[in-house]
Amino acid sequence: MSLPLPFQKEIVAELVAEDALLIIARGLGLRNILGAFLQIYSQPQNLVLLINTNSDQETELRDDLCANTSQSANGLHFRTITSELSVNERADLYRFGGVMAITSRILVMDLLTNRVPVHLVTGILVANAHRVTATSTEAFILRLFRQKNSQGFIKAFSDQPEHFASGFATLEKALKLLYLRKVNLWPRFHVTVSESLESNTANVIEIRQPLTKAMKSIQAAIIECMDVCLQELRRSSSAIELDIEDLTVDNALFKSFDVIIRRQLDPIWHRVSQKTKQLVGDLKMLRNLLGYLVTYDSVNFNLYLETILATFHPNSGSYWILTDPAEKIFSVHSSIPP
Repeated sequence: MSLPLPFQKEIVAELVAEDALLIIARGLGLRNILGAFLQIYSQPQNLVLLINTNSDQETELRDDLCANTSQSANGLHFRTITSELSVNERADLYRFGGVMAITSRILVMDLLTNRVPVHLVTGILVANAHRVTATSTEAFILRLFRQKNSQGFIKAFSDQPEHFASGFATLEKALKLLYLRKVNLWPRFHVTVSESLESNTANVIEIRQPLTKAMKSIQAAIIECMDVCLQELRRSSSAIELDIEDLTVDNALFKSFDVIIRRQLDPIWHRVSQKTKQLVGDLKMLRNLLGYLVTYDSVNFNLYLETILATFHPNSGSYWILTDPAEKIFSVHSSIPP
């Protein structure tokens, strides 16, 4: 596969030379990089397993591979193994060689029953490496693979670096589960990345759609509800040793706010009152509601509001829904014509 940017070629060269966990910033072409590895290994003399992908990702990778080769989809040495295939059909595909995109559940079963010729496996490509946890099927697959094959490669890919920044020693644990010792970090401020992006600047036209009067009213009411929840959370901060400096409306508008609060509460989560837990959940829900206001159409947004009302229970502890700003959210939106 022809990679258009120099830093993408450098990433592939690094990973080919040495196994590693690739952590790349979003939007830098991880799909192209993974597709390049499929093209490299989609030969009958190789047997490479691609795990932890969904059907949409597999379809996109196959389409990219077809577009960059002279072969049709049937002629490619890239196959998808699902539960629709029989045991004998799967065994034939393993002998056929190439790259196999396979569901984790089926691969575990085939590994445990020795249907996969593990000693012949060239290596494993792990997509969405940030989802691999100690209890995940993918971690078990890699352990079974390493027990029977110490020579095959393991290359892992992720474009969600924030998952490795939260918690205690998350990256170290991930490397241990992936049986890797090296991390290749490629942020946007990497010198090679910056040079590549600056030399290929795009003309961007920004179009801003102003909010309607009703949307502005709902937005202001949601922020007021968030402030109500934050005030309640501040009152209980002394009992649970919560840093009140982080409890501001400005911080609550960002997704990282959930991580900040949970990071403080996780060690004492078993001692946190149900009211505090409910407040944390309500803040997350209100922040999502703020995003839905500008992404959903009026019909779907109204359905979401009705769902909130339908699931509300007086004893649930959701204090915000009983406030005047909450009443404004529901009343203003119900007055909007469909």
